[in-house]
This record gives sequence, C-alpha cells and structure tokens, in this order.
Amino acid sequence: MTGRLLILTLVAVVGYSVYSRYAVRHYDPMWSDLKDGQKISDAIHLAEAKCRQKLGRYANLKEIIGNDCVTHEVDLTSAEIEGFALTLDASSVKYSFTLNPVDELRLASFYSDESHILRIGTRSAPANASSRQVNSALESYP
Repeated sequence: MTGRLLILTLVAVVGYSVYSRYAVRHYDPMWSDLKDGQKISDAIHLAEAKCRQKLGRYANLKEIIGNDCVTHEVDLTSAEIEGFALTLDASSVKYSFTLNPVDELRLASFYSDESHILRIGTRSAPANASSRQVNSALESYP
C-alpha cells in the first residue's frame, strides 16, 4: 500500500510539473512573444543574408522587398509584423533592427544586429544593444 501511494504521489507531481510547463509555454503572453520574436528575427537575418549575397551589402527594408530577399515564413512587406513595429537600420557593412510591441497583448521588445544575437526588453524598457540576450532570458524562464 505504501509503495502504491508513493507511485501515485510521484505520478501526480511529475504530471503537474509537465502540465505547468506546457501551460506556461503555450498560454503565457511573454512565451508567445519570445517564440514570435525569434521567428521574425530569423526571417530578417535570412533576408539580410540574401540581400548581401545579391547586392554585396546589407539592405534597408525597402531594398529587401524590392530585391526579392524576403522569406515566405514571415511577411516583411510591412513595418508592422505580428503585433511588433519593425525598425531596420542598414549600411553597407552592418545592420540592426528593433521589434517593439504595438499590439496591447505583446509584452516584449527585441533588438538584434548582424551578430545574430537577439536581445530582449519590455514594452516600458525597449531592447537595445546592451539588453539581455534571449538565450539567457529563456534559460531563466519557466
């Protein structure tokens, strides 16, 4: 009987742990922001790489669209993407961008550049070049 109770308790604790991780990651707005911010960031980095290969330099958003450097996973034809406002600054040798929340459900802001390091901030303290890296934010997030 004691062994059975121990097993049931263990199953309940493990089950709750798995459920709470699932619930947080799939229903928490910040987790959604992290996933979407990473997806948009990846699309921008890929578009910049395509343009650099085509043009021999990095490109601004208008040039990315005009030179068919966009990817089909994220629509980069607008300055507003999935509830984030995109600001992209580019020169021939470097680029950087910010994603700031415009949708009231968005909580996080993001910054990245040609280093591909994604940095995270909040609505009230937008991300910049010295903000915390997303990898370290994910490590401390449930």
